Amino acid sequence: MPTRIELVNRFAAWISDVRFHPAIVAARIDESWRQATGALSEATRIRLDDPAASTHQPRESARALRLVLIEQWGERLGSMGREWTRFARPADRHGQAELAARIAVVAGADPTTAVTHLGRDRAPHG
Repeated sequence: MPTRIELVNRFAAWISDVRFHPAIVAARIDESWRQATGALSEATRIRLDDPAASTHQPRESARALRLVLIEQWGERLGSMGREWTRFARPADRHGQAELAARIAVVAGADPTTAVTHLGRDRAPHG
């Protein structure tokens, strides 16, 4: 009878083996596409009733599109820290730096937008 540690180690090895199986990668791409297109559909659906919420949906779509590209390139983002910087590097390696920059702008993750938000966050409230 295997110990708990042995079972955990076996499970970790198995999950590492299957996480990059072509069928699993295809499923992740399909789900990210579904999220990207769903967010844009939602933006269109609510644009008149809730314009503020509608403007958030393209950002969600851009974030999902980023995952589609990462998977298609066979890359990984790794840590969620500095995720947009980590996205820019493989995009550049794959000749898609301009596309990555446009997606970052839509997602509100480009440096100019980040600096603008930082300035707003530090502005006095009242």
